[in-house]
Amino acid sequence: MKNNYDPGLDYTVIRSKRRSFSIEVTREGTVKVRVPQKARENEIFSFVEKHREWVVKKLKENAGRRDIFSSDSETEIQTLIHRAKEYIPLRVARWSAVMGLNPTGISITRARTRYGSCSPKNRLNFSCFIMRLTPEEIDYVVVHELAHIKEKNHGRGFYSLVESFLPNYKKLQYSLRKK
Repeated sequence: MKNNYDPGLDYTVIRSKRRSFSIEVTREGTVKVRVPQKARENEIFSFVEKHREWVVKKLKENAGRRDIFSSDSETEIQTLIHRAKEYIPLRVARWSAVMGLNPTGISITRARTRYGSCSPKNRLNFSCFIMRLTPEEIDYVVVHELAHIKEKNHGRGFYSLVESFLPNYKKLQYSLRKK
């Protein structure tokens, strides 16, 4: 459902069986407002207004962002996959030894919405598109995912663990958010 109540901010309302409201600003610059099925229009409008500054900020950030997840061709994706299959296991092996954390396996994927993930069974997955990052940023992604072997959430313990191996992790995290 398209927003008809706020001509100054274009967003799409998605109603579903949920209890809470949320806003997502996509990399493509669209704004999605997820709401409970029975949410009233004035509640939706108030929610969006309350978060307007954040939405506008995110839209501006995305406008200047270089999308590392885009690609020109299947050949380019295959090249990234090949490079990732050679490089990422070496970085994982290095950081695994340093951190004393061992994944059950490593996969290179075509994921376009995240750099990496750690499965509940401690298998690490990395997008081939991280090969467009700097070596330091790639190491941050590797350390981040390895840390999930010990800490399954993004709580204080998780970030303390990451910081113990990468004291400058906040700078790297900020750099990745800008891409």
